[in-house]
Amino acid sequence: MDKSYILINILTCNKIEVRYFNNVCQEDNTYKYPTCFITYSSYINELLMLVSIYVNIQELSTYHKLYLGREIIKAGFCVNLQQIYLQG
Repeated sequence: MDKSYILINILTCNKIEVRYFNNVCQEDNTYKYPTCFITYSSYINELLMLVSIYVNIQELSTYHKLYLGREIIKAGFCVNLQQIYLQG
């Protein structure tokens, strides 16, 4: 089971935000800030490439990697069609 999660959000000005939270329990109880990727929807291919080479994403299961790619593409469609995006 993966110990991390990803939130995808659409910001103003046609920007897509992908936040990666590493949810590994540490003994020292330090807060771990998310890794954040933000890009304009017109650069969605570059976002997909950047996310794919990010080290922590490579540790996710294949199912979750496919889900992440699908959700980023879906967010891009929603921006281009001016629709509300719901991650699901």
